[in-house]
Amino acid sequence: MSEVKRPLAISVVAVFAFFLGVSGAILALIELGAISQLSRVGVSLPFIGALLYVLISGLVIFPLLALAGYNLWRMRKWAAELAVIIFLFDLVTAPFINLLPPFSLDAGDVVAMAINILCLIGIASAWKEFR
Repeated sequence: MSEVKRPLAISVVAVFAFFLGVSGAILALIELGAISQLSRVGVSLPFIGALLYVLISGLVIFPLLALAGYNLWRMRKWAAELAVIIFLFDLVTAPFINLLPPFSLDAGDVVAMAINILCLIGIASAWKEFR
């Protein structure tokens, strides 16, 4: 079995995607406990709805990102496609989420969009290497 040489850009994107996916999923599980506590206190329904949206995306998107990161490391083409879909989704939806109250776009949002773009460029730079 021949070993495929992994480009440095893919190594960086794979490690980033894996750890972001794992930590995001863990934080989503922690947030699940917070939501259950807030619902007992009587917090408003729209606030809980927003938290549930974040939680659901955290329990779906972050595990998929971790899976994509692990398989990017193994140079799987389907993992590159999945990672591109997730990074593009985040890049496109982030500005719309910032249109919701409290209408804020801060430096963290700009850095997140730049990281998404860099990850997409890294994957695109090695697209022919995936199998």
